[in-house]
Amino acid sequence: MAHTNYNLIKFVRRCIYQMKREYGGSIQINILGAIDTDYETGVKSAAWTSYDIDRAVVLPVRIKREVIQTISMISANKKFVQGGTFETGTRTFIIDRRDCSALTAINNEDWIVYNDKRYEIKWIDEFEQDTAWLIIGKELEGAERNKTFPKTGSSTVNMADTATYVVTSVQTFEESANHAMTLNSNAAGTSVFPLLTANGGETFNGVVTKSGGPATTWDFGDGNDVTSNTADHTYGGAGTYSVQWDAATANLLTLNVADSGVETMTTTDEWTNLTELDINDNNVATLTTHSEWTALEKLIVSANPIGSLTTHAEWVALTDIETWTCSSLGTLVLRPEWTALEVVNVGGSGLSTVATYAAWTALREFNCQSNSLSTFTPHTEWTALTLLNVGYNSLTSLTTYGWSNLETFVCKNNTGLGTVTLWAGWSAIKHIDCGLCGLSSVTARSEWSDLEYLDISNNIITTFVTFNTWTKLKTFYAYNCGLTSLTLHPEWVAVEDIRINNNNYSTLTTSNAWTALISFKTNSCASLTSLTGQAGWTDLETFWANNCALTSVTTQSAWVVCDDIRIHNNSLNAASIDAVIIAADTAGLSNGVLNYSGNPGSADISRSGAAATAKANLISKGWTVTI
Repeated sequence: MAHTNYNLIKFVRRCIYQMKREYGGSIQINILGAIDTDYETGVKSAAWTSYDIDRAVVLPVRIKREVIQTISMISANKKFVQGGTFETGTRTFIIDRRDCSALTAINNEDWIVYNDKRYEIKWIDEFEQDTAWLIIGKELEGAERNKTFPKTGSSTVNMADTATYVVTSVQTFEESANHAMTLNSNAAGTSVFPLLTANGGETFNGVVTKSGGPATTWDFGDGNDVTSNTADHTYGGAGTYSVQWDAATANLLTLNVADSGVETMTTTDEWTNLTELDINDNNVATLTTHSEWTALEKLIVSANPIGSLTTHAEWVALTDIETWTCSSLGTLVLRPEWTALEVVNVGGSGLSTVATYAAWTALREFNCQSNSLSTFTPHTEWTALTLLNVGYNSLTSLTTYGWSNLETFVCKNNTGLGTVTLWAGWSAIKHIDCGLCGLSSVTARSEWSDLEYLDISNNIITTFVTFNTWTKLKTFYAYNCGLTSLTLHPEWVAVEDIRINNNNYSTLTTSNAWTALISFKTNSCASLTSLTGQAGWTDLETFWANNCALTSVTTQSAWVVCDDIRIHNNSLNAASIDAVIIAADTAGLSNGVLNYSGNPGSADISRSGAAATAKANLISKGWTVTI
């Protein structure tokens, strides 16, 4: 018999709650009911039921830059996420089942309204234990939204150039039935397109913009075609499809086939007006570029197995080049002639060297993390720089400058770096990650008033000065440093995550003003003798103070969502442990973890009265209690 996992439910709901706080928005779900047909006219009518959700999680679904390393790397690259490109009008919705108890099911025929825009449901999944729905919806603009297509045959839809229409086959077939789509040149004025391989129901996405002329007609080779500058088509059966399009090459401005299963891509030097080529997240191993693309502004080839990529000095209009996670690339030539360059994202591209130039005075973002670089040269002329990420390389030295617009700086996991200068002039800085760099000292600055994330962990630092001006700080990591003293400030009212374990300080002052605190870890600080958890930490979920030298510790019954308390291997007596047990029980949470083993007062023989009752209550509520 399957048992309900209440601990998992609580965890998922807590995550959804946090996301609703950050990304909540009102939506309306329209559920398809009965469909009636007038057999005299052939007209069909449908009944719809609307449900209003006051606060759902609303996110963009297609982020071009993806971080696949640690949590700190995700945070380090948040500038890319915030500034990343995604497919316009396609969004992810997360709906808490508790916010719509009357709604029992959602299907692909239903649709969502958000910000007065209608979204077709492309994909649905459910979270564990029926806690929430995860829905991907695509905005419909300019299409005949209620048009009905037959299960077989072909249909043509004529729309405005900017319209979006989805053509989806309703045929079914096995997931293992691979099919291939080959797009070939048909006649003069047409362009050669890619080869796509797919597993059951794979969707091809193509988007073009042109400088003039009618909307593009796409012939998908399976009896379906559509006239629109946006093509989104799902194949319904195994086979090889010759897909052609009629865009005149001289008029082509942009071409986007991201995330479409493309395997081969043939280009032409006739794309003289091309400003953007985006083949992100496909399976393209070879791409031919052309010096004739003198209008090119964006080249995005990330997440492909490309073995080589030729660049051209003639691309003087280039603002954005991205080869993120093209691990087979190995070499890439960046050009000094690209004086308009704003974004370079070459992380995870297998590079051993990368050239930089002072002439890139418009540069805003440079990400070369997760390569094999031994040297990297920034420039003081990069005055517009907002993000520099050189983490996960093999740098032994790094020169920085007082870039006043810098918001994110990452040099994490360059173990031989030894020293790095963090500037007071970084007045816009929000994120600094210099963990695991072999640093013997780190100098922080009071001028960092916008700082949100600071990680100096895994270095050899005995002293580190913090500041009360960091009022926006959310994450502070200073673990595994050997710090002999550390000051945490009550002015850090936004702090959510403090991880300062494995240090040598003997005293630590906490603050009741940290009302946003979620996780507090100061375990394995062998000289720490007392610790006070505060009643104001009402959002606290994790409290670790194990493997210290504590003779006293205070936890709170106000920690109503705290489900992980670890105070084992200290010097706590029975009275101290009794107070912790009673506080945990009073908080009333179910399915938590409490470990107080390895203390003088740990033995159950010491438990009596209220503490014994509280312990029994915790166990009955699903807590794992380790004595």
